[in-house]
Amino acid sequence: MSDDSNIIDALGLRLNGADISTVLLSIYQCLTDPDHFTDMTGMLTSWFEAEDNPILVAHFESHSAALWETMLLEFQNPGEHHGRDSDVGTLMIEFDSNSSSSADKKLGLVLDKLCSEDVARLKSWLHESDGSKEVEPILIRYYDDALQKPHIGVFKVVAEDRVGLFVSKSFFEDAVTRLFEKNFSLSPRELDVLKALVVGNSPKEVAELQGRSLETVRTQIKSITSKLGASSQTDLVRLAGEAVAISENARSADKGELLSAHQTMLVARPGGRKIEYEVDPPTSGLPLLYFHCLTSGRHWTKKAKAMAAESGFRTIRISRASFGASSSNSAVGLELLRVHASDCASVLEREKIDRCLVFAHGMGFPSAYFFALRYPEKVIGVVGLDVPPPILSRKDASVLTGIFRTGALATLYAPSSAKLVASFAFRHLVKRDGVDLKKPLSMPHIDLTEYEDSEGCETIRLNNFDAMKNNGEGYWREATCATVDWAEARQNANNLPKVRLIQTEDNPFVEFGGICAFASQIGAPTRSIKSFLPMISGPFSAVAEELRQIMAPTI
Repeated sequence: MSDDSNIIDALGLRLNGADISTVLLSIYQCLTDPDHFTDMTGMLTSWFEAEDNPILVAHFESHSAALWETMLLEFQNPGEHHGRDSDVGTLMIEFDSNSSSSADKKLGLVLDKLCSEDVARLKSWLHESDGSKEVEPILIRYYDDALQKPHIGVFKVVAEDRVGLFVSKSFFEDAVTRLFEKNFSLSPRELDVLKALVVGNSPKEVAELQGRSLETVRTQIKSITSKLGASSQTDLVRLAGEAVAISENARSADKGELLSAHQTMLVARPGGRKIEYEVDPPTSGLPLLYFHCLTSGRHWTKKAKAMAAESGFRTIRISRASFGASSSNSAVGLELLRVHASDCASVLEREKIDRCLVFAHGMGFPSAYFFALRYPEKVIGVVGLDVPPPILSRKDASVLTGIFRTGALATLYAPSSAKLVASFAFRHLVKRDGVDLKKPLSMPHIDLTEYEDSEGCETIRLNNFDAMKNNGEGYWREATCATVDWAEARQNANNLPKVRLIQTEDNPFVEFGGICAFASQIGAPTRSIKSFLPMISGPFSAVAEELRQIMAPTI
């Protein structure tokens, strides 16, 4: 028995006699079944929390990188890799799915090149497909006779009642080297198709106008839909229309015009990047800069905005890089915090705000605290709600709960796996068309509809949608901010910001009471309140009181 098998046996994770490669690679079920994501995160948590098991984590990290590349190859651009004459995918067999004898005879030629788990999944997929071209392709591992490591293989319906197996020349492991060389933007041909769809042409009309086959156009639409994170062609056109509107607003922002569409502004940043933000009320009140959490976003309900205004605050709510209409950014960790800080300073300058108070929710706190350290002259003080401490070890992660603990451990010990987890979370949300308010992904134990009215539910959906922009890239980039020591003072000790913290008894991020040790490290008084729901408006009275405590010595 191999050392890897001994490790799995010791952890009680051995699955039906499968070797470690089969166990790890089976995670790619998430590619064709995003709902498998919840099972995967449970397994990951147990693996990452095993301190004496670095080999298993290293194996998973290696295969996560390979699986990420597989997803790009086979799902981001399906039309480019599944063709009969493709250099990437070669048609190995084709058979009539409605003929048992034909299928058995043809499959007999390749079944011995598949692992037992893939054979079982393939049989189930064939039963589901029943000749339907609407069924998603199924990924398999194809082991060549002369080689030990598997090729990328795909079974897909190629015509009515016909199924084909396409095998790539690429190996899982070898594909890793090309991972970050991929361009996620649309190809010129895909852009032509998108433009034609947005102006109202049907796929058939696009094919006729551009001299392409209808099947080619449909394949390109599927590719574009995948890249933009749309759930349907209708959703794709809507997303594209929003992108056009944002582009036009950006041109005005470059000219220095103050845009006011639903109180939303864009400010230009170096490199052509844009930052989206809102201000309420437009001119009066003490400036309060808000840093949103991982999925809570910059959107507030009318009630929350009214509460802030009645308390004398003028809120500035910014969508950080990769959220909403704000441009994506390739930075991670401390460098991403520097980007966020610079973006926020630029917005304050645009609004002619010299000093402000800061309010941060959840994972927005690392950016808020770093901003306060970097620009002490601009910050009166910071109030944090349900703040996660820096996660620099497994012990630090023990105060986090659920998916937040999994994400932090993955980011800390296996960054490629963290990208994979974030991507699968994004695919899971896309399949469900956004957040499930009765059982949200980040806090499945809470039914938000019991706490939020109709506007509150719609605000949550808007924030969730903003987090899903840029292919959900903000998920894993923000997670990297949690695993660096952002709380280390990088300014003169006399310039450390005034901080006050609030923790709610039902918050889904940190174990209740788990923040106390961290709070003492940064000298922050901490108080507890019952609930963080309804979001923002629920705890805002307590937030306003803490803000007044910060201001008291200066009034």
